Amino acid sequence: RWEPFLLYGAFHVPMTMLFAIVLVKSMSWETVVDTPMFMYSGFLMDRFGMAPVRDFFTYNMLGTHVIFRWLYHFFGGSLLGMRLADTAILAVVLALFARILKPFGLRVAWGGTVLFGLLHVTMGMHCYMQRDFIALVPLQLAILSATTWFDKKPRLRWLATGLFVGSLATIKPHLMIGGLVLFGYLLL
Repeated sequence: RWEPFLLYGAFHVPMTMLFAIVLVKSMSWETVVDTPMFMYSGFLMDRFGMAPVRDFFTYNMLGTHVIFRWLYHFFGGSLLGMRLADTAILAVVLALFARILKPFGLRVAWGGTVLFGLLHVTMGMHCYMQRDFIALVPLQLAILSATTWFDKKPRLRWLATGLFVGSLATIKPHLMIGGLVLFGYLLL
C-alpha cells in the first residue's frame, strides 16, 4: 500500500525536480554541431525569402528547411531563442511520449517521460534541435495513429500512419525505415 508513495517520493518527484533544474540551467548553454547552420538557413528564408538552392537536397531535405524557417520565425536566432525552440519541441515530444506510455500506467509514463527529458537535456550542446530529435514528433504521431487512434476506421489508420511516416522522409529519408515496423503491425 505504501509502495506507490515511496516510489513517487524516492524516484518520480526528485527526478522531476532534477529535470526542471537542469532544464532551467540549460537555457544559457552554447550551440554547436549543425544547429547554427540550420538556423542560418532559417534566417535567410524568413528574412530575405532566399532558399539555399545548392544545399537544398544535399545537406537537408525540404522538411528540415521548412521546420527551421518557422523555428527562426517564432523563436529568433539568439541563443535563448534556440534553447526555447528546443524546449518547445521537447514539450511536444514528452507529451506524445507520455501518451504512448499511458497504457502501461501512470508510473511508467511519468518515469519514462522524465528520464527521456533528462537524458535529452543532459546531452547538452550535441543533441538539441538535431533532425533526429525533431523527427520524433512525426514518428510518435505515426505510432499513435497505428496503435491507439482510429480504432474503428482502418483506412484512416493506414492513411494517417503513412502521412506521418512519409513526413519523416522530408526530414531525413532513412528515418522512414521505422514505418516498416508500423505497417507490419497494421498488417498483423
